[in-house]
Amino acid sequence: MAARDPVCGMDVIPSAARGGAVLYKEQTHYFCNPKCREKFIATPEMYFKPQKPEMPSDTTRIYTCPMHP
Repeated sequence: MAARDPVCGMDVIPSAARGGAVLYKEQTHYFCNPKCREKFIATPEMYFKPQKPEMPSDTTRIYTCPMHP
């Protein structure tokens, strides 16, 4: 069964993970290469935040294009 590299999103076979593995918050993460592993170790929380920013719920604001005359 393949695992997903949390840095680049590639599928990685755990037994053949060239980047090795890291145990983080009681879960093992596998990496496609050592550079992805180094990035993860430097800032692991960055790879678990939601990808899409939340939109403000305030619907009373009006957007005006700065290029509008």
